[in-house]
Amino acid sequence: VQNALVTMYGKCGSPVEARKVFDSMTARNMISWTSMIVAYAQHGNPQEALNLFKRMDVEPSGVSFSSALNACALLGALDEGREIHHRVVEANLASPQMETSLLSMYARCGSLDDARRVFNRMKTRDAFSCNAMIAAFTQHGRKKQALRIYRKMEQEGIPADGITFVSVLVACSHTSLLADCRDFFQSLVMDHGVVPLVEHYLCMVDVLGRSGRLGDAEELVETMPYQADAVAWMTLLSGCKRHGDLDRGERAARKVFELAPAETLPYVFLSNMYAAAKRFDDAPRVRKEMEERGVTRPVAVSYIEIDNELHMFMGGGRNEQQEGHDGRKMERVRSLLLELLEPMKQAGYVPDTSEVYLEQQGGTREEKQRSLCFHSERLAIAYGQIAAKDPDDSRPLRVVNSHRVCSDCHSAIKLLSDITEKRIFVRDGNRFHHFEKGACSCGDHW
Repeated sequence: VQNALVTMYGKCGSPVEARKVFDSMTARNMISWTSMIVAYAQHGNPQEALNLFKRMDVEPSGVSFSSALNACALLGALDEGREIHHRVVEANLASPQMETSLLSMYARCGSLDDARRVFNRMKTRDAFSCNAMIAAFTQHGRKKQALRIYRKMEQEGIPADGITFVSVLVACSHTSLLADCRDFFQSLVMDHGVVPLVEHYLCMVDVLGRSGRLGDAEELVETMPYQADAVAWMTLLSGCKRHGDLDRGERAARKVFELAPAETLPYVFLSNMYAAAKRFDDAPRVRKEMEERGVTRPVAVSYIEIDNELHMFMGGGRNEQQEGHDGRKMERVRSLLLELLEPMKQAGYVPDTSEVYLEQQGGTREEKQRSLCFHSERLAIAYGQIAAKDPDDSRPLRVVNSHRVCSDCHSAIKLLSDITEKRIFVRDGNRFHHFEKGACSCGDHW
């Protein structure tokens, strides 16, 4: 009965209730352990999922391993993932499903080479494994390799499905290849008989917006055979911000306000667009409207794994919940970031305060620049530099960021990768950024 309760609460999205039952059990078996790990991995607490996996006092099942790998992927815990991979091999649990989980874990932890090795060694590939590899290449900005896997699927007779085309269309949209996107969109219907999903339409909205075809993008949002949700209008708003189309951007933002009233980003985008258009009276009005609706911005969080241990940083300079870090080491982190500002400025860095969040817009220019300097991903990168035992270690710094990388951080990290001669991999909510020698794999399309 208790096993069933743990599983039920976990599937219903109540890991707290599941844990109460789990902790009350006098004897736990593989089912109870696995159900609890799955509950945490799927409902917002991957760190606790990993902690439980390590504490298991029974032999893990394939589902236990897959859930732990998913937790590693969410956290970007590459070293932990590699250890689990070794245990999977030792337990002789290799299967196409497990290999696909491993492939996805490596890709989402930033090690595309490891993901590719798993894929190349698979004896049997199906649509799931091919889709995972295409998605991996797409996330890492490797459009050519993603399309190569798609072509190989065609050659080997592996049927492409809707998920395949989502990744292919995303790969094309991120490089603003409108013609390629249109060809693939038509192909999924005409050649493969796939009914387009809303995600396929949103890819087309995205590439139209990136290409400056904002009228066509808005028309597609309004005429696609799905009810346009907040994501659709937010995609259009992003294109409007990119190209400075304020009138259309206002319409899109108002739609997002209605459909997702707690979402912060449309307020930020609209305020920035007003500022760029020198409509300085309207920007504070948006901030006031945001405050009146009780909309608060979520705190940006970044993780970096050092010596098999995860470290979490929050934007604004607050360290790991103010408890997990040595205060002196955090002072060194902040000092390093401030010290690096001078060589960055000499290399051409100009702080872009346009995307400083609304509640900070009343501050001085120096306060805004300092706020940018202590964004969570930069704190994590600086900590990685300080914590490295071997300064000549050639391994990249791998950071997982909960938010989309802002334009200022993107410019700053490109310069940091050149100044520090360090490869820096950052995974944000959209994709991976491989920073090396002053350039990024995304080609500044993200």
